[in-house]
Amino acid sequence: MPPSVPDDTVPQVTLWTVRMGDCHDEDLRAAYLALLAPAEQARLARFVFEQDRHAYLVSRALVRTVLGQLTGLPPQDLSFDAGPQGKPALASSGTPAGASWPFNLTHTRDLAILAVTQDRAVGVDVESMDRPAPIDVGLRQFAPLESRALADLAGSPDAQAAHFWSLWTLKESLIKATGQGLTTPLNRFGFALTPDTVSLQCHPHTPEGDSTWWLAQWQPSERHMAALCVETLRSDGAAPLVQAVYTVPLRQQRPLALHISRSSGAI
Repeated sequence: MPPSVPDDTVPQVTLWTVRMGDCHDEDLRAAYLALLAPAEQARLARFVFEQDRHAYLVSRALVRTVLGQLTGLPPQDLSFDAGPQGKPALASSGTPAGASWPFNLTHTRDLAILAVTQDRAVGVDVESMDRPAPIDVGLRQFAPLESRALADLAGSPDAQAAHFWSLWTLKESLIKATGQGLTTPLNRFGFALTPDTVSLQCHPHTPEGDSTWWLAQWQPSERHMAALCVETLRSDGAAPLVQAVYTVPLRQQRPLALHISRSSGAI
């Protein structure tokens, strides 16, 4: 029997989901506004469209209430730093000693997802599949194996669009986990997909190649595609412990069923 692996080698991830349409109560919106720092309030005021203002307000409230709950600090007192490419992180000053809660936020106009881990890099992405898929971006800028897979589906527009969003969300989740964002050439790494597996192909000595990643994909609704990328210390394909929560910030939270459609390891 192989030796047991310490629990600290298994990442734990919580996915917090909120639907924008559940947060239109004016008293709730006023409470969210009170949580925001002056710079966040100024950014909120610069949005032209109300739908975008609402998505930003709810997303920031989600981040602050969840991280406040985890750190034990008042949500309005949290402060954030930005990495070299702008990825936000909790500022070390003002947080409990030794606490580290890496997080990543993604949102569309109608859905937001916050992924939170402890001491591990994490990235998450969600996209609405209601909008046309920019297939030309995939054909020109993705890795050759991905571009070929998209080209092979040219005769089935719906399948081609679904495959594009699968690739795009996985790529976004990875480059958000590394902290490099869209400065990363999208053809430097690629994904091979089957109906239930994800396989990453990348070069060593790159941000994406120098760590071991666990990736997963699911559909939060029939209209959305989402992907998660988590740094892991294990190379045996073991999955992290993933749980999902649905929340209306400051009002409710409840467990949420999470149906992983494909991953790089079994749950």
